[in-house]
This record gives sequence, structure tokens and C-alpha cells, in this order.
Amino acid sequence: MIRALVIRALFVLLAFAALSPTLAADTVGIEDVVREIDLAAYEVILAAPVLRSYPVAAALKRAEERGVPVYLLTEDRRLADPKSFWGGLAFAGCALYAVPRVAGYTLILDGRVAIAGPLVGLPPSPTLPPTYQYTRSTEVYQRRKTIVSLMRSPYSSKIGMETIVQLLHGGN
Repeated sequence: MIRALVIRALFVLLAFAALSPTLAADTVGIEDVVREIDLAAYEVILAAPVLRSYPVAAALKRAEERGVPVYLLTEDRRLADPKSFWGGLAFAGCALYAVPRVAGYTLILDGRVAIAGPLVGLPPSPTLPPTYQYTRSTEVYQRRKTIVSLMRSPYSSKIGMETIVQLLHGGN
């Protein structure tokens, strides 16, 4: 009886491990994030509360300069963050959208790769939790669908150059 329960519990754990995106994904470093952005050919979508990672911001700017559309989604209250690269990327031509809340950090590349975790937006640090890369099409599709629906929601607003200039000059 106890043996049967233990075996059943093991099967449940194995099934959970096979379905769990966190356990099925590969952990990545900042070099992997930058490389994937540099390999993007059709579309880059970033949803993050803040963007303070210079390597990621530089890679996003390079993608925009190559002609790859770059869409950025952030929190409206974080647009004026002086340590963030939102304004510079908007000036570089990236489409910047603001919503009241962005939960977590997610980067979608060409609809084929999703990278989720703090390395997408924060500078590398040994204290950061791991960042994961997903390549399963269903996982990538769901994450992309969620971000695009946020950008198209009535709570979203596309941020223009005038707004960026006002924010950079303290609202004056």
C-alpha cells in the first residue's frame, strides 16, 4: 500500500517536471540574452518594469538599427526612471508602450524564443534569481500573446517623443 502511494507520488512529480516551464527551460546568462537579440531578424518584444542593463539596451538599439522592429512595454510610473534606458531606445526608434503594471521581465525574439527573468532588464549580479530560455512554441506563443494584448489594451498608451522629452526634463 505504502509502496503504491510512493510510486504514484513519483509519477505525479515526474509529470509535473515534464510540464513545468521552469524545470524544462534552460538557464541563460547575459551573453546568451545579448546573442539572441543580435540574432533576431523579424521582431523583438520586451516587457519589463525597468531596463537598466546596458548590454541588453545596446543590443536592442543594434536590432533597431538593423531594421528589426523593437517593441518595448513598461510601467508608466517607471518611464522617468533616470537609471533606465527607455528614453534612449525611444529616441533610437523603438516603439515604447506604457501600462499601469508589468509583472516580470520577458523578451520574445522572432516568436521562436522567449527569455524570462531579471537578466532581461537588470544588470548582472550574483544575487539575481536565474533567467530561463524557452523554445517550446506553445510557451513562446502564450507569452507573446499576453504581451501583445497588453500593448493593445485600453490601459496602454504609446509613448511619443514629446512625452519622453517632458519626462527627461522633469515634466517642464
